Amino acid sequence: MTQNARGVKTGSQPDGPDPVTPTQVAAQRVRHYRKAHGWSAQELARRCAEAGMPNLDRSVLSNLENGRRAGLRLDEVLTLAWVLGVPPVMLMVPLGWADDVSITPTVTVHPGLAMRWLTGDEQAPTSDRRIAGHVNHEVYTEAVRPVVLYGRLTEAQELLGRAEHGREKIRTNDGQRTPPASLDGLDRDDASRIRAAELRWKGALASLATVLNHMVAMGVRPPAIWRPRLEAMKRMKLLLQRTVEEVPALEGEDAEDDELLADWYGYAPQAPDVTDVTDERPEPEPLPSSKLHEMLLYNEELKPVMAAIRTALEAGVEVRMIQDVVPIVDMFRRAF
Repeated sequence: MTQNARGVKTGSQPDGPDPVTPTQVAAQRVRHYRKAHGWSAQELARRCAEAGMPNLDRSVLSNLENGRRAGLRLDEVLTLAWVLGVPPVMLMVPLGWADDVSITPTVTVHPGLAMRWLTGDEQAPTSDRRIAGHVNHEVYTEAVRPVVLYGRLTEAQELLGRAEHGREKIRTNDGQRTPPASLDGLDRDDASRIRAAELRWKGALASLATVLNHMVAMGVRPPAIWRPRLEAMKRMKLLLQRTVEEVPALEGEDAEDDELLADWYGYAPQAPDVTDVTDERPEPEPLPSSKLHEMLLYNEELKPVMAAIRTALEAGVEVRMIQDVVPIVDMFRRAF
């Protein structure tokens, strides 16, 4: 019995190799990533010791890679992933190189489904891709709520970072001038571009405030927010009073720390383009000249959103799932 790419049992195909266990995945992947770094087992052990895990010595790592160690503690998995510089899930799930993984001694699923369960995108699955009968929906919802909200927080912060970057670039004319105190005296095109950038920034700031308000209302502890952003949300009265009281400000201890924070929160793409295997890059698509695309950067923001919606609809996802793009829709509404 095998599974297709969606994790569904096909039944008509012959049985394949036995499913791997998470410990076997860790053994194979630790060896793989260690060799990719060009490290010996002794070098990996040295780096684990520097990271505070001296018990992961050369003999332990050798026993793990050769299948002589029965398992790993969770803190050991996290330390190995950190030292190797890879996502921890890749030391638990054979994503991309095996067809089945045992998530319990009696439950075997496709690695893609296992990964979605580990990241909170799926409820505990069974081998036939159903939700396990013991799953309590209320308990699951409570458990996954912080995962969902922190995911939305990350998206809102990234959107705001792009908006801040674009706003500063337009206000300074690519660093050629001091940001104007007002739009008086600017030509019509410059004034229009600055207004559009301000709208994008305010919309992104409102999206971040919405997520923070939801976190506080739902009892999810929010992180500290960079002070300039927090103060801007307060000035615009975007935060509920309880949110103002519970969200701490993040600031440096001195001017140098503040500068580092400003660099950290400045927009920079974080995810590598794993599909880019050539130095040749296509020419960017020309931006349509409509008002809509003055409000949103077409290539960076609108196109991925529309592609995700189109893919979801083609896959038969219920329309209610479009609530995931509510921050973008809210931005549209405020922009017009």
